[in-house]
Amino acid sequence: MTKCITAALLASCFPLAAVAENPPKKAPEQKESRLVRDVPEDAKEVRPDIYRREENGKFFIYVKSPIGVTRAEQSEDMRKLIDEMPPMGIYAKEAKDEYSFDRQTPFGKVHWVKKKESIKREDKLNQDEKDALEYARALNEKVEAKAKGK
Repeated sequence: MTKCITAALLASCFPLAAVAENPPKKAPEQKESRLVRDVPEDAKEVRPDIYRREENGKFFIYVKSPIGVTRAEQSEDMRKLIDEMPPMGIYAKEAKDEYSFDRQTPFGKVHWVKKKESIKREDKLNQDEKDALEYARALNEKVEAKAKGK
């Protein structure tokens, strides 16, 4: 009987000794998440769904997407990319008898074409398409002026 009690006491002490020798591991430190709840109210809209805000002398970019809002510190490359981005993300090309438009969406690239003749008759350009065409024309003039200057 005493052997059983001694064995039970010893068996109950071994798990405690194992816990004391192996302390629990610390969870790895998590990086700061880039997803935020919403765009701060004092952020200025730079482009549709892209906002800029200054915090402690640094500029941060907030981008709205179907997933949520992403926050990132603004770099020089990011600033150039945002400044060169066409309105509403629509790239326009003008050909002899048609306008072609491209827009990158979360589901892939969307491409559509509008004939100049049909625009005059019934198929009007919406405001986004007009802005994209104006941007493309201005960009072409800028490139041509740069080429003449060289």
